[in-house]
Amino acid sequence: MKKRLILFCAIQALIFLPSCDKESDNPTDGGTAGLSASARNLKLLSGAEASVILSGGTLPYVIESQSDPAVASASLDSRTLLISAGALGTATIKVKDSAPTPKSLDVTVTVVSSYTAGIAGSFQFQSDRGAYSVSGVGSIGAAAPVSGSGVVALSEYGGLVVIAYTVVSPSRYDMATVLFLDSKNIAPGDYTYPTAGNRQVQISYMPDQDPADTTDTYTGYILANSGFASVTAMVNGAVSGTFSGNGFFVDHDTLKSAQTIQVTGGQFDCPVIAIGSAQQLRSDNPVVRNAHRFLRRR
Repeated sequence: MKKRLILFCAIQALIFLPSCDKESDNPTDGGTAGLSASARNLKLLSGAEASVILSGGTLPYVIESQSDPAVASASLDSRTLLISAGALGTATIKVKDSAPTPKSLDVTVTVVSSYTAGIAGSFQFQSDRGAYSVSGVGSIGAAAPVSGSGVVALSEYGGLVVIAYTVVSPSRYDMATVLFLDSKNIAPGDYTYPTAGNRQVQISYMPDQDPADTTDTYTGYILANSGFASVTAMVNGAVSGTFSGNGFFVDHDTLKSAQTIQVTGGQFDCPVIAIGSAQQLRSDNPVVRNAHRFLRRR
């Protein structure tokens, strides 16, 4: 269900991160380098998937053991370890290479019901469509929240998404996201859309979301005419910054170019939860996937 999964979909915007699969990391058939992985500790929501890139050692790689396939199961596609998260808990997947004396490593997967911040965050902006202001402790799970409001940032290699939400009623909630993308870890500085470089920002505002809407389409504002954001600080597990831009409304995948929005004075200050290290998340995420489809068209 698209709307029921909308917060989960915002998390999975990170599927658009640049690949961590670098040419210099390619394993060789007769290599002697130690076996390594792009991520050794993953934290995933139940039902999510992730790919971990293996390198070094001697091909082919083999899954030696899976401690609890009900929690996390895995398969191999060449040097990509595909992991599926199931029941809540922690599981270990052991992988080895094919050297005469095999090298091995463990990938630990923790499956959680939600990403919950320890402290409150804040998020606000002004626009010609009205102001939006949120504060509270963010808790992001696979289902839409049923009450309250919150702000939290989720990060992994090459990406960070700030998520703000407000539950207005059982049949309506509002949400906004600021997604930072780079070819390396996010750091203080400026990010734009569109951009010719690696630093990119993608800003969405989705008011009046209906949890009962099951259509696999995107509805909301996308700052795809111009977008600007700056990460001003990343200190002690928190991120702060500013954003602004201009865009248009999309109604169930239908562009409404005359229905524009101009956002000014955007600010955020919130805790960051690291959901993985140098990993590429994989999942079916229609909300953000459709938003990116519109962005790529322009």
